[in-house]
Amino acid sequence: APEVIVASKAKGRVVERLIERGDDVKSGQLIIQLDSPELMAQLRSAQATRDEAKAQLELSLHGTREESIRNLRANLAQAEAQYRNAQNDYNRNLSVAGKGYISKSELDASRRSRD
Repeated sequence: APEVIVASKAKGRVVERLIERGDDVKSGQLIIQLDSPELMAQLRSAQATRDEAKAQLELSLHGTREESIRNLRANLAQAEAQYRNAQNDYNRNLSVAGKGYISKSELDASRRSRD
């Protein structure tokens, strides 16, 4: 087998040599173990970024649903209040329309507002 010179792209101190000079190795086989504080810091940073993205996803999936439900309930409550107000206005206008205090068009407008 041909002799090959191996170099690492990563900076670090060799903490363990897993083969001896002259050993046969296969492609992808681990031959040394490096201690690289820089790589470990990059790994921890990548893990933190991943964990943050995962938390944001969870918040988006669950928070959005709960927030949407709260918003829909608030919108429903507002629509119900507007309907009650329109119904009250119409009832008042209906009672005074018979006495001639408002015109038929004003009564019709309050009915359209209610409906």
